[in-house]
Amino acid sequence: MPSFSIAHANVNRLNYHFNEVKQKLISENYDVFALTEAFLTDETPDSLLYVDGYTVIRNDREDKGGGGVAIYLCETLKIRFLAKSEPSYDNTPEYMILDIDSSYQSLLLAAVYMRPHCTQVASFFTTLSIFSNKYNHIVLTGDFNHNLLASNNSEITRFRKHVENLSLCIVPSEPTHHPMTKDGVKHTWLDLFIVDKLNSVVNYCNSTTPFIIAHDLIEINYKFFKPPAIIRSFTSRHLNRINDE
Repeated sequence: MPSFSIAHANVNRLNYHFNEVKQKLISENYDVFALTEAFLTDETPDSLLYVDGYTVIRNDREDKGGGGVAIYLCETLKIRFLAKSEPSYDNTPEYMILDIDSSYQSLLLAAVYMRPHCTQVASFFTTLSIFSNKYNHIVLTGDFNHNLLASNNSEITRFRKHVENLSLCIVPSEPTHHPMTKDGVKHTWLDLFIVDKLNSVVNYCNSTTPFIIAHDLIEINYKFFKPPAIIRSFTSRHLNRINDE
């Protein structure tokens, strides 16, 4: 079955790091490259973000700088918006949820950015649940700012429960964020892929060194499986054996 290449990076100002993103798209030919903390405003037109062969879509944060998500998609893909967060800043999840027609099967894709201690995390998963039961293929990616290495943490426990309640799976990973602190480099696992089933992921990797501002680039090859055929049984009757009486 065909596979689909998807990458994510926290780019911390796409305007500043556009050349790195462009070179990565050219060299790797991703089908989808999701970017968080794009820091875009209406002062940056799409024409300044152009990469040959790709369409860029975005959900910019308004009222306050920072945040925002953007996605580069192979221009041959057909997409439809299912939902996106409000652009006004209120410390809630920032996201875009798309239907992607890959010519294989439809894929629900969500690109998500959550600030540390983001509020109303449940509201994102509630919105996602409106659509998720209609799809056999689901991929969420982004910087969720929940350090999944911290197992004894109520906030992390709640996050994992939201994922489990939608019958989704977190793709296992090494740490993806490596900020320098006064005590040395701290390693956390913030950047995630969440999928409908782990056996759809034929390859996962994170960059051996941080891609931009302490965050690794993460990527998967996602394999489309045909849903099982529905077996229907029929009961037949021989009309010539029916007693007219």
